[in-house]
Amino acid sequence: GRAIAIAKTTACHSLSYPMTSQFGIPHGHAVALTLGEMIKYNLDEKNHALNDPRGEKNVIGIMREILGLLGYSSAEEAGAGIQNFVKSLGLKTRLSELDVPPEGMEFIVSNGFNPQRVKNNPRVLTEEGARKIIKCIY
Repeated sequence: GRAIAIAKTTACHSLSYPMTSQFGIPHGHAVALTLGEMIKYNLDEKNHALNDPRGEKNVIGIMREILGLLGYSSAEEAGAGIQNFVKSLGLKTRLSELDVPPEGMEFIVSNGFNPQRVKNNPRVLTEEGARKIIKCIY
């Protein structure tokens, strides 16, 4: 609890809270659903401003280091690998498979996107960015 109080949780956690509270998806499962897309988002240099004051090169370096630690060479490979891992646990990988109705996507964004909780993400995560991530896992 102390670590969370100091560092806060990540954007994956923030978006997963309503998946758990409203749709009954266990918290760890919900976080895993968003992780691959969040890695892709944070490695996308084209459209996203940075939260990290150390700059673009640092963010890309850290994200590439994370990929390496996970055994992946690209964001797409990491996304697929995380999805395969979740499947190997016998869990579903799409919100639609978990009986979240289409309108549930907007519920997740409006209740899971909290500007205070996502400002420690390396890239600025907007509500629209969160919406795109949720649509990718629907």
